[in-house]
Amino acid sequence: MLADWSGAIIVDTVWTNDEVQVLTGDVTVAAGVTLTINPGTVVKALTTATDLKVNGTLLADGTAAAPIIFTSLKDDSAGGDTNNDGTVTTPAKGNWGHILFSVNSTGSIMDIPRSVMLGASETPLGPQDR
Repeated sequence: MLADWSGAIIVDTVWTNDEVQVLTGDVTVAAGVTLTINPGTVVKALTTATDLKVNGTLLADGTAAAPIIFTSLKDDSAGGDTNNDGTVTTPAKGNWGHILFSVNSTGSIMDIPRSVMLGASETPLGPQDR
């Protein structure tokens, strides 16, 4: 199952691991709002220009047994063949944009050592105004 996301998240939201979370466009977590990504969740981005922008709070705390995977829609190894093209496409660095934390973002937890980021650009994570 797929859950498509684009635009602003304006109420507290939980992304679960029982469906692949697909960013079909930029997603912005509004100030004062919390996006929780459960352990074992697969998050895929549609294009190289897709960003997850956090103005509120992101709680993404994966575990060794259930890492949170941020990857490309082209990545069939995580969450299956979600773009339904078989082996025609393969993931690569730069297949999706960034995870951006604004200077106004508060209380975020993103456990990178226990999360896996595939297909992301080389831009480091950190507070950024965008």
